[in-house]
Amino acid sequence: MNKMKEALDELWKEGKETLDIYFAEDISPGDENWFVDVMQDDINERANTNWTWTVMSKKEFEKENEEEEIPDWEIIVDKPFSDILVKETIENWLKERGYKFNVNLIPFEEAKGSGYIKNLRERLENKDDFIRFDEIDWK
Repeated sequence: MNKMKEALDELWKEGKETLDIYFAEDISPGDENWFVDVMQDDINERANTNWTWTVMSKKEFEKENEEEEIPDWEIIVDKPFSDILVKETIENWLKERGYKFNVNLIPFEEAKGSGYIKNLRERLENKDDFIRFDEIDWK
């Protein structure tokens, strides 16, 4: 978490005012059991993380977690899913910690990609490294 806060501090000092965030999950608006791993490429690269925050519905949290203590980057909300909710949740998280960034939710396809998304895209670009399951000679 300290690396994440250091990255946020550095970005602000460098004059970055808007953080582009995105997530890969495909969730229907209004779903009550949901979570998304929210990514912010600048933070992920500087803090060497795969994702930046996890936003999760209270119902999903109660179903999946037995932990009493929630990590600072996990945010539990008691509302059905919407893109705007995720954006506003990240904005509030930042403001509660004294950051004044604007937040822009961008489509996954427009993101540069970092962490495991970057790794996956690089692997897909080098498809020759993969063997198709249906091409394996099982004899």
